[in-house]
Amino acid sequence: MSEHNNQTATLIKMVNQIAANLSAYAPAEASERIAQHLTRFWTPKMRQDLIAAATTERDISPLARNAINLLQNNQNIQQTA
Repeated sequence: MSEHNNQTATLIKMVNQIAANLSAYAPAEASERIAQHLTRFWTPKMRQDLIAAATTERDISPLARNAINLLQNNQNIQQTA
């Protein structure tokens, strides 16, 4: 397994752990909180790599995937503003 694949697997594991920790909230609120966490504590490169991985990876939990979509939408809005 390449270093890139290891890094991607680590990011997916981390975002799934964050999602599991926040799963007690309603899904919409949990997804928003996950996206906020990623924005506050992850580097832009980590977020970009996670967004890119989300297009092909199947091991991302539904809550994490929703948060990634929110994150991507927020980035798209910021880029067009």
